[in-house]
Amino acid sequence: VGLARAPRDVPLSERTLMSDDMHREMMRQKWEEEEEEMMENPTGPIHYQTVRHDEIRSHGVGYFQFSKDETERQQQLEELNRLRNQTLSQREKREKLKAKR
Repeated sequence: VGLARAPRDVPLSERTLMSDDMHREMMRQKWEEEEEEMMENPTGPIHYQTVRHDEIRSHGVGYFQFSKDETERQQQLEELNRLRNQTLSQREKREKLKAKR
């Protein structure tokens, strides 16, 4: 017997046994800490992932959650581009085979 998941329309305070005001205050404090850290350690360009602050949003199938660390982010982008190029070349080969038939 497992625990049933609370539906999304149930208020946060009933799902977590925490008042909505308390949750908002905790999120505000976390946001302030993240903003102070960003001010103390500027790392270069600001990306969407840097400013999301744990918001709950459905991004769909085409969304990639890249790292906040710039070097790791670049590695992820390079890997994504490599996979994209591989897909394009395989698609092109498939189209050529299809055209020969």
